[in-house]
Amino acid sequence: MKRIVFAMAVLLLLCGAVLSAADNSPEADLQAALERAASGANLLSGCQWSEIGYFYGKNGKGYYEGTHYRRIDLIPVNGGESYRLVNTRAMQGVLGLVWWYDKDQQAISECIEAKTAMQIEGATDFTAPEEACYIGLSYANGGGEDYLKFLTEFRQTTGLSAAEPPASSAVGEGTAAAIPQDGRVIVTLGDSIFGMFDGEDGIANLLAKKLGCTVINCAFGGTKAVRRSVDDGYDDFDFSALVDAIVSKDYSAQDAAIAEHNREKLQDRLERLKTVDFGKVDVVTLNYGTNDWTGWFSLEQYIDVYTESIGKLMAAYPQLQVVLITPAYRVFYNEDGTFRDDGDTHTANDGSTLADIVEGAKQVAKNLHIPCIDAYSFGINRNNYFYYFSGKDGVHHNANGRALMAEKIAQALR
Repeated sequence: MKRIVFAMAVLLLLCGAVLSAADNSPEADLQAALERAASGANLLSGCQWSEIGYFYGKNGKGYYEGTHYRRIDLIPVNGGESYRLVNTRAMQGVLGLVWWYDKDQQAISECIEAKTAMQIEGATDFTAPEEACYIGLSYANGGGEDYLKFLTEFRQTTGLSAAEPPASSAVGEGTAAAIPQDGRVIVTLGDSIFGMFDGEDGIANLLAKKLGCTVINCAFGGTKAVRRSVDDGYDDFDFSALVDAIVSKDYSAQDAAIAEHNREKLQDRLERLKTVDFGKVDVVTLNYGTNDWTGWFSLEQYIDVYTESIGKLMAAYPQLQVVLITPAYRVFYNEDGTFRDDGDTHTANDGSTLADIVEGAKQVAKNLHIPCIDAYSFGINRNNYFYYFSGKDGVHHNANGRALMAEKIAQALR
């Protein structure tokens, strides 16, 4: 009897080992990596770059002795989805080499957009081929490792499974990052402070997790509160123009602007906005002003037009609680990356500082008797800005800055 029990125990252990091995198979690891990509996670987080000499190219991984190439291990991607690579410093001496690979890790095609992104500052969007299963990132810049810290994010921006709103919300499709606890539906409108980052550590998704609400990110990068006078494709997405589309439920002007001015990177966000039923939305947050200030700017016009546009939105959807968020503190750099000035001292064409437009935003909220969250006073200043921004980008917060923004805004919205 003891022998039978022992044999059964051994058999169970062997079965467990087989199941464990199956769970840790390459196929399971790849599936887990693809699911992580589909969540919008930063795929550079936790990755290690190789030693000098390695690269990914047309023939897969290679090594050239004497070169200054560095490469990161192949990153699993979901074919047909869009991705964003964020480079926080322009470096003309960098030679990028980026290729897409299929499930067998055979090269499909070179990713020219990402290759170019290695040399320019900002966020670059591009779409993976349908048959792609991996991307290989390599660069050469004289062998230095300093460049590594400037490539800060690579993430999937469409088809985000972890960011879909609960089916019961019936307010539209898009980013919503938590199971609702208090039932509110929040839509965020604004510029790239919200709009640039759509993954799990974007401000909108962090808010959803902290509040337990459905949060739909409908912010468009590069936009202003006041519609600009020049027809450049962005003017139809400025808040004063966007309100007309929301109220009329007619987005034909936005569709035409994308087609005429090749603003494809606004397309996904626009399609999301079209699905939102503002009659079922509880809260709308507005975060505009920093682009108004750096463009051709009039503080008086900002206050008047912003007030009028918000009033039009509230009249069309009287159940909305509109919450205004002021522009956040920002920094300007010298060419060598050192601190030059900030929102306290830098002046716009009319002589105003960013601190002045913050007061203008507060006046707008006062005019309409709506809540105002002072993001300029969240604690970022010239003594600690380097912790909340990366590279020479003193406008778009890094992960530390986005976490701070989300926590402070969540506190005000609770």
